[in-house]
Formats: sequence, structure tokens, C-alpha cells
Amino acid sequence: MDSIATLRPAAEPARGASLVDAGVTLTIVAHPDPSRVGEMAAVEFGADRRVALSRREPSFSGPGGPPRPLEDPHLSRSPLYLSFEAGDFPVWADPGTAPSVVRSLHGPRNRAWYVALAGRVGLLIEPGLRAPAPREGHGLIGVSTATERVREQIAMAAASELPVLLLGETGTGKELAALAIHAASARHKGPLVAVNLSAIPESTAASQLFGHVRGAFTDAAQAHDGYFVQASGGTLFLDEIGEAAVPLQVQLLRALEQQEIQPIGGRVRGVDVRVLAATDTDLDAAVASGRFRQALLFRLRGLTLRMQPLRERPADVAVQLVHFLARSLDTLGQGERLHLRSWHDAPWLDLAAVEAALIARWPGNSRELRATAGQAALVHATDPHVQLVTGESTAPPIPSDSAVRRAAGTAGSPADAATRLSESAVRDALALHNHSVRGAARALQVAPNTLYARMNELGIRRAGDLSDDALAAAKAATGGDLEAMARHLGVSLRGLQRRLGRGD
Repeated sequence: MDSIATLRPAAEPARGASLVDAGVTLTIVAHPDPSRVGEMAAVEFGADRRVALSRREPSFSGPGGPPRPLEDPHLSRSPLYLSFEAGDFPVWADPGTAPSVVRSLHGPRNRAWYVALAGRVGLLIEPGLRAPAPREGHGLIGVSTATERVREQIAMAAASELPVLLLGETGTGKELAALAIHAASARHKGPLVAVNLSAIPESTAASQLFGHVRGAFTDAAQAHDGYFVQASGGTLFLDEIGEAAVPLQVQLLRALEQQEIQPIGGRVRGVDVRVLAATDTDLDAAVASGRFRQALLFRLRGLTLRMQPLRERPADVAVQLVHFLARSLDTLGQGERLHLRSWHDAPWLDLAAVEAALIARWPGNSRELRATAGQAALVHATDPHVQLVTGESTAPPIPSDSAVRRAAGTAGSPADAATRLSESAVRDALALHNHSVRGAARALQVAPNTLYARMNELGIRRAGDLSDDALAAAKAATGGDLEAMARHLGVSLRGLQRRLGRGD
């Protein structure tokens, strides 16, 4: 019996384990010289668990490249320090000189943070020490841990003859991964036939996949080799497998199990085809509802490769943004716009545009980002700065620490501080820190109890205030995913877990 394996991203840390142990990896996500986006620096912790940031340190590099500091003369020579002494969330060691808010970005367990330096350089901070990753490989653009893991999984899948099921949201690169598996496999000299099952009418699907003989039905004036025969000796990629009709699923199961097909009106014949399938459908839910055959799902799951959403890969957002902009600008004959000409010139791809990309949700993932970058290059090719407009509306830049402080007012007594906190300042700070009251209080430079009091005055609810009906409605709307529920309800994930009686 064929083995069944699931190729997953790197495992989460054990419950209760620290996310930050030996050190952190910094990735350049914005820089006046966009060619440096994606370079990394692995910084080991000393006894004080601090990270120094300046023009001169740390040194960043790409794979095989020489290490070099950030270099921008607008950055201070004297280092600023990020401290991890208090736990897993970094804070500025000297809040009075903090250049920006430390922001949690989208991702599993919010395991990535962003800081800006001098309004010109953006850095992504992730726990653990990593070697520099290539920007491209197997057709995938990105330097994130998730992308590196997918490349490893592609190599593993290419060494096997098992069927592969590629799962992930639209635009996450499932087809690219399928092409890469074929190209790296022993079947690479054979054909690769890609079929979008959602685009095939149910009435002709069997004929198109398995073929027919002449005269098999009214319009069958000539015999037709189906996609299985066309892919013989190579790979058949069945995209949108979740859209296949149930009768077709029965025939697909036979083809996979027996390595044989029966053309309409013809005899059974053997085929030598490796099948890769992809979908953004929840196939387990489809099985439960009777829309997908469980036996076919088991057979397709020879190997399962899961593609992470782009919003959970902020380093890839930055690298892909530069890649797509460069490609679009080159097409327009404006490729020099991305090049660093002088430290004194404002970069065309400025920090605000990168920050807009980092905080956007990108429901269409890389496909949406590519289209957005192409539109921006076309519209702003001759403008001083690029602007990004996402499908969710214009994405605002990440508020600076100084902007939050200006909105909050200067420090005073706790009572004065509370009354000076405007509603917009409170909501912005909470949004910046994923509704963590402690994180927002740090940004606003008030005590958590002061912020709690102001939230009560403004009627901003916390997880503990949620009714059972509100929880039930959010669960129904998000399928019970806790992170999605927290975003939907506008509360912190940890608070929601406590409200539901769950641990971390």
C-alpha cells in the first residue's frame, strides 16, 4: 500500500516554549536600494538580549553574498536597541528615542514584527536564526521560512511517483509548485498537461479527460485522445479538483488506482501518468457534505503540500513587490526608477508604499500583488513616488510612533492622559498591536489600566465583554478559526482564548 504523508511548514514551537530563544533574524523589507530587499542578518543574543540597529550594524547578506551594513547615511551611527528581556515581544530599550512603533504583522501566532528606521528602511524581525535565503527557486519568489520549506517539499515530491495534492488559497502558487515538481522529477522529459476542471462543462468532462472513439456520440466525428493519454509518460495537473462532479470523481479514482482509463465507446487501456491536483476548496468539508468522495481524497493525498497565504509571509510580500515592480517597469522602459542613484535622492519605492503592502490582507495573494504592482508601475512610472492601491481600498502606511504620540498628547497624570487619548489614537494603537492592550499602552506611553479605563469610556469592547451570541456568530462566519475570529471581533487573540476558556 502506498504511504501517505503530509508535507507541512515547520512545526510550531511546543506550547509554553519561548518563541525567541538564541536570537532573531532581521530581513530588509524596505531600503533606498531595492536590490537589498530580502537580505538577512541572523543576530545572536548576548546576556542582555538586545539587538543593536544603526547605519553600521548588523550586517546583512544574501546567499553567497558578502555581508554589509545598512549603509544609508540618513541612519544614525549610534545604535538604537531593541530589547527582548521582557519576553517574546520586542520593545525599544529607550522609548524616548524610539524611531517607530514595533508592529506585529500578519502570520501564525503573530511571529513577526516590523520596525522602520529614519523613515527610509524597514526591517522584519522573526524569532530564531536563519541563513540567507535565495530570492528565487523552483519558480517561487520569496525568502520566508514557508517558501523555503515549500522548495524543500517540491524536491521531496519530485523524487516520488505518488500523487500530490496542493492546497492553498487562490494565488498562492499551487500551479507554480506543480510545474516545479514536474520539472524536477524523472518525468521532466515527458509532457505536462494542465487542466482546469472548473472550466470544463460537466457534460464533456469525461470525454476531455478520458477521450472517446469515433461515433461514440452525436458530435464525435473523429476519435479523441483525452488528457490522460496526452499526458502519458509525463504529468497530468488537475487544477480545481474540488470542482469535479461526483460521477467524474468515480472515474478519476479508477484511473488513479488502476492506472487505466476507458474512453467513451472504447475499450479499457492502460496509461502511464503521474497526477498532481490542486484546490482552494476545503475537501474535508466537501467530503462531509457529500460533494467529494472520500476514497478519491485518500488517493490524491499521496503527498499533501500546503501553500501558505501571502499575508502570513511578510518577507515575501516585500520581495515579490520589488520583483513585480521591476518586471513591470522594465516592460515600460522605466527600469532605472528602482535603482539607487544617490543617497540624497528620495527613492521611487518609498517606505510608505512598502508599508501599505505589508499591512494589506492580499486575499488574491501573489496574483493580486502582481496585478497591483503592474498597475502602480503603469500609473506612476514617471511620478516621484509609487503608490499602491489594493483591492481592499488604498492601504494606509503604518502609523509612525511620533504620529501615535501626537494623537495621544503629552504625558501627564493618569487621569489627564486618559482624557487626552482620542478615540482614533486608541483604535489606531490597538490595531497596530493586534488589539493587545499592553502593546497599545506601550505605544501610547500610558499604563495599561489607564488605557482600559479610556476604552471603557469610549465603549471599545474587550474579549471578556463578548456575549455568547456574538461569539457564536463570529465562529459561524470564520469557521471557528481563532485568529480569524479575533480579527472579526476586533479583540486580542489571547483575550479571546481566555474568554473561550482555552490556554495559549
